[in-house]
Amino acid sequence: MDRRVKTRAGALRNWLIAALAVLLGLALTAGSAGEMEEVETELTARGVRSLEVEGSFFRVEVMGRTGNDVEARFEIPERLLDRGVRVLHEQSGSRLRVWVKRPPGVLNTAGLKTPQMVFEVPVGVELRIDNSSGAVYVAGLDTGEVTIEVSSGRCEVEDVTAELDIAVSSGSLTLRSCDGVKTLKTSSGKISVRDAGGDIRANTSSGSQTYTGINGSIAAGASSGSISVTDQEGTLELRASSGSLRVEEVTLTGDSSFTTSSGSITVDFTNDLEDFSFDLRSSSGSIRVGGTRAKGKVVTGSGPIRLRGESSSGSQTYR
Repeated sequence: MDRRVKTRAGALRNWLIAALAVLLGLALTAGSAGEMEEVETELTARGVRSLEVEGSFFRVEVMGRTGNDVEARFEIPERLLDRGVRVLHEQSGSRLRVWVKRPPGVLNTAGLKTPQMVFEVPVGVELRIDNSSGAVYVAGLDTGEVTIEVSSGRCEVEDVTAELDIAVSSGSLTLRSCDGVKTLKTSSGKISVRDAGGDIRANTSSGSQTYTGINGSIAAGASSGSISVTDQEGTLELRASSGSLRVEEVTLTGDSSFTTSSGSITVDFTNDLEDFSFDLRSSSGSIRVGGTRAKGKVVTGSGPIRLRGESSSGSQTYR
């Protein structure tokens, strides 16, 4: 009888020891998980020459600064933190990559404060930003190259000296006081460039384009939307499938062309008309060059700058 009692007591003791071990393991695991959930809200990185940002639905701001370090701060609403949204980063040599980690299906909820990444970068740091659905603002940079891709959200760039390559799928694109070659593209959204130096190549599928105070050549195409150029010096190659071309106070320095399928062409030069030789054609619409007016085709002038104009349905005016 005593032997059976001792056996049962030993079994009970072993069971309690095993249960305690399991509970201790769970407690340690919970502690480890808590450490993994630690949130970083600031970052300082040294020796960075290339910054890559994958902002997801965050608003991304990048501004120039004095000094040698990249400084950053991250602002994430509490409700997004509770759902597991984090900002991660890694540095490999002089390349710094920063990206958003979020569980599948987690997006910014309407009414929440917009999460943000804010960077301050020194001179010479090349920049690449890829945003799914968040705005991008870049200002005060002096570097070799800036590449920006935005799927859904507006993009603003000002006071930047760099080679710019920017593509926006759905949203507006605005540039102010930017020097350097620019390649710009929007699928559905307008392009606006003001007070800029350097050649521009631009295309829009649906949206207007406006250029003001440009020192450089512009080659721009629009599938559906108008193109307007004011106060520019350089050459022009403007094409619109459905939309007008309007050019005012321009000084053309070389051969230029204007083409539209459905829309008018109006060009107001600061040059003398004697600077040009014109080759103009219109399927349906009048053509006016100075005091000369005709239909169908006009070939006139003997100036060194060749100017071509073609419209399917719309008038052409050059003065």
